Amino acid sequence: MEGEERVDDIEAVTYNMEQGKVVESRLTSRDVFTEKIDKNHFYKKFTFPNVQEGSILEYSYIIKSDFIFNLPSWQFQDESYPSLWSEFNVSMPGMLSYMSFFQGYHKFHINKSSKGFQSFSIRRRIPASGMTTARDESLTVSSPLVKQKWVIKDVAPFDGEAFLASPKNYIDKIGFQLFKTYDGEKFHDVANNWKTITDQLMNNDDFGKPLVDNTGWLDVLVSKVVDDGVTGMEAAKKIYYYVQDNFTCTSRYDKYIETSLPDVVKKKSGNVAELNLLLVAMLKRKFTRAFPVLLGTTAYGRNSSQYPEMDRLNYVIASLKIDTTTYLLDASVPFLPFGKLPADCLNGNARTISEDTTALNLDPKMHKEASLVQVFVHLDEKNELIGSYSKRLGLYESISAKSKMARSLAGFTDEVHKIFPEEFVVNNITVD
Repeated sequence: MEGEERVDDIEAVTYNMEQGKVVESRLTSRDVFTEKIDKNHFYKKFTFPNVQEGSILEYSYIIKSDFIFNLPSWQFQDESYPSLWSEFNVSMPGMLSYMSFFQGYHKFHINKSSKGFQSFSIRRRIPASGMTTARDESLTVSSPLVKQKWVIKDVAPFDGEAFLASPKNYIDKIGFQLFKTYDGEKFHDVANNWKTITDQLMNNDDFGKPLVDNTGWLDVLVSKVVDDGVTGMEAAKKIYYYVQDNFTCTSRYDKYIETSLPDVVKKKSGNVAELNLLLVAMLKRKFTRAFPVLLGTTAYGRNSSQYPEMDRLNYVIASLKIDTTTYLLDASVPFLPFGKLPADCLNGNARTISEDTTALNLDPKMHKEASLVQVFVHLDEKNELIGSYSKRLGLYESISAKSKMARSLAGFTDEVHKIFPEEFVVNNITVD
């Protein structure tokens, strides 16, 4: 993907009351750090100087972005702290037309718009034509300016409830979607739709191109995993469990290949996108209907079913159709059965990245967690209570237990001992 987005001009001040006077401590360049997340994302971090109990913190920064479709959203409500006054001001030139979407339950204290006028310098790409080559052209455009101010005040922290998928689906916030641009001569509809995004992804070296690699190494790998003549569900499960059992997931949230699929096979590890795109690439050697699926996990909030919100899509799984049944697969999670998904993937809208860009609804109701507890108690010949206790774990609870056992059986047995009161004796713990 072309373009970049960066954070500049970070300013931060810590205010402290010392001997009856307000003392300012300002941020210096050595207090700002850049941390690489992956090839497409970086964290910009900074440390407030001289922070004490009772300090007041103030900071500002400027985001410079080539992605005009990505006007940042604004969150009026916090999950942990009350908001006495949350204000968002935006000035939108007439060259860019955005739709706004509000989510939440509190009413605006201020919702005011005004109009102005301003000149902008823009650059556009002139394609090659006849004897001329492609070139950049600079224009000065005078454009109307729409200024909007939103304020919500006295908002309590969001009070999440048990089993709520993600607070981000409900807190007060406003988001935007670019739908039209003006280049100084005419308006253009913005084709920010799933067909366009799918074409881009499938022609991207970090996503779709490796799935149709014709160098032959994938055929050799699949032939080692699946014997000749093995087809259908048996072949699909062999490929799925090969990836799950032989590869380690290094990052749970990613949608791009950081290195290459041959490198992933060599290292026996990769991020969630690399492992599941490897799964798709291997399945494609045996099945015609194997595709990647983009989704956003619960931590990122629910995304739109109508248009791609790429910043909210942070996870890749595989889709496989055998006969008339479609299976959704995630080989990055140890012990996860074939055809099941992690709980945080069940977050509403998802999208199959294929020619028809099929929309999916990953409803949490798809998988119901059920466990069974049995307790038998009776009096023995000494008139003392004796009995037995058994528990059959549900899907996600059992995956958690197996993962703990795999990391440290001693640590798991310690947890079992802590569950029961002191008057209980726990011994002879065995794992099959």
